Amino acid sequence: MKIFRGRLSKQMDPKLSEFIGSIEEDMKIAEIDIDVIKAHSTMLNKVGIINDEDLKKILKALEKARKDLISGKIDIKGKIDIHPLIEEYIIEECGIEVGGKTHTGKSRNDQVMADMHIFVRNGSLRILRRLLDLIRELLEIAEKNKETVMPAYTHLQHAQVTTYAHYLLCYVDAFLRDAERILTTLYYLNLNPLGSNACAGSSIEIDRECTSELLGFEGVLENSLDATSNRDILLDSISRLVLLLVTISRMSRDIIIWSTYEFGFLELADEVADVSTSMPQKKNPDVLEVICGKTGKALGNLVHCFSTVSCLPTGYSRDLQEVKASVIEVVEIAEEVLEAFSKVVSKIILKPERMREVITENYVLAVDLTELLVKKGIPFREAHFIVGKLVRKLIEEGKKLSEISPKDLVEECRKIGREVEIGDEELKNVTDPLGSVYAKRTVGSPNPAEVERMIRDRKSKLDKFFESLKN
Repeated sequence: MKIFRGRLSKQMDPKLSEFIGSIEEDMKIAEIDIDVIKAHSTMLNKVGIINDEDLKKILKALEKARKDLISGKIDIKGKIDIHPLIEEYIIEECGIEVGGKTHTGKSRNDQVMADMHIFVRNGSLRILRRLLDLIRELLEIAEKNKETVMPAYTHLQHAQVTTYAHYLLCYVDAFLRDAERILTTLYYLNLNPLGSNACAGSSIEIDRECTSELLGFEGVLENSLDATSNRDILLDSISRLVLLLVTISRMSRDIIIWSTYEFGFLELADEVADVSTSMPQKKNPDVLEVICGKTGKALGNLVHCFSTVSCLPTGYSRDLQEVKASVIEVVEIAEEVLEAFSKVVSKIILKPERMREVITENYVLAVDLTELLVKKGIPFREAHFIVGKLVRKLIEEGKKLSEISPKDLVEECRKIGREVEIGDEELKNVTDPLGSVYAKRTVGSPNPAEVERMIRDRKSKLDKFFESLKN
């Protein structure tokens, strides 16, 4: 529309207009943009710039624009972005005398920031609620698996005996930290940039507190230059969403590995798995693999945002338009990944027998044997050496750890000048997987009693999170 180009004598080259445009991405914030214009127009009515009759016309035009945008009736082809498109629509519906007042005291710069604060805030709230539901589900599964023993890994090699409940609590704690991080970003997202104009405010006495209240903000992002040019609030918000995605991706990779024939710890339900078009035996964890891929994409978007913002001078630059698209995509990815992951996790079919078999077939309980010798008065380093030699001997002879006798252990100790007495029962307890976890005494260990305590504690924290969202 020519009315926007008073400074220039010619219309912009259509190809260049398309090049700098963001209308496709802007459609994702179009309804929010309409809400922002409604709030700003209502405020302009309050301060006497728009009269009651004109406000009714503007609000009616905005709701008509909403319907026409949703239905596709408005042709967006060739439009640069959503903000002038909607203003142009209002002017066409109401005339320049009425519609031409809606942009008073604001610019695209503060308007788009208000849009993005609302978009990321609303998305973060949805993600947070879904995340809390996932945590609650993991706690319920953990409650049922306090004695489901399995090997824990370091370097993807058998390390110690743990339980599936203990493993799930590892991710419950990580997800609770993710939830805490997301919750804290809401403070800044709930500050209103609208009314800052391009960068230095307006000589017209508008009421920023009014638009804040109308749009559900808790306050004003005061400094007008900061309000329109900062991107740290948005970058901080999506950084926390990417951290959540990384947590989900790591757990997804565990599930992928554990569902293989070689591990066989679990199976994915049919409704969350895919097939091969050529290999009839396949049951593929495609959903989890796509989760990992989308996490990489979100991380790439985050790096793109940081690299773009890091080299910009103070004030708005069009480069920031590209940041907007990346921010929107990260929120969308986080939301869809969390939903998909929750469905997969809720339908995992555990194979407890296989988990226990792997423990007994290998030498995961060597640490427990070492600690038994420590309790007999042997220094840890010597005990470590003794058990290491014993494991090597068992491997050479093709024997399991459960096949050793007290005599075997006593003889290994004697070789380095250590005399100990070990009974059949205490050796049996040490080489039993469930006995191993019950023997743990440290805070945070897989001992079922300690796991039960942690579950109660995490449920309490979860209740507080849900309560905070009500407020």
